[in-house]
Amino acid sequence: MDDNKSIAEGEPNTSSLRITLGTLMFYAPFLMFFGAPIVIPFLGLSATETAGILGAVLVIAEVVWFASIPLLGKEGFRAMKTQVFGFFKLRSEPISRLRHRLGVGLLIGSIVTETIWVALIIGAHFKFGSEPANVLIPGMSFQVQAIFYVTIEILTAVGVVAGVYMLGAGFAERLKHAFEWQPFHHNRAL
Repeated sequence: MDDNKSIAEGEPNTSSLRITLGTLMFYAPFLMFFGAPIVIPFLGLSATETAGILGAVLVIAEVVWFASIPLLGKEGFRAMKTQVFGFFKLRSEPISRLRHRLGVGLLIGSIVTETIWVALIIGAHFKFGSEPANVLIPGMSFQVQAIFYVTIEILTAVGVVAGVYMLGAGFAERLKHAFEWQPFHHNRAL
């Protein structure tokens, strides 16, 4: 009995430690995935080194995330995934006019910003050539422009997701059916 009592009082519970480590391994890749593209370009490395490090960090993040499954167990991993991604589930309740306008503004503004930015880059490529030393924005180095470009890409992607999220599940369903062909019936009453 004394052995069981000393184990219960003196040593940490391995199940609790396993769950804690699994939880840490579940959340850390999100920080790596979203933080690496923002932090690494500021290190002053060449474009090749930056791309290599970014690729390695993203692969490691995915491996760590999948490695959390055995520690959390199948049900624990599902519960964590539901908890994290349940936040992003579109709600189907009615939305206010302000929320609708903000959602449409975010969605359209993000798409238009992305389109203009890509058009500027393509135009600069044809005007100045493909040399990285040529600048799209006068006074900015190629590396600063690359950071600016990645930031714009991230912000526009977040804007599109936030816009759809604000518009709710009703909008997502309407948008999904907007691309399905429906036969037109001539004898339909007006």
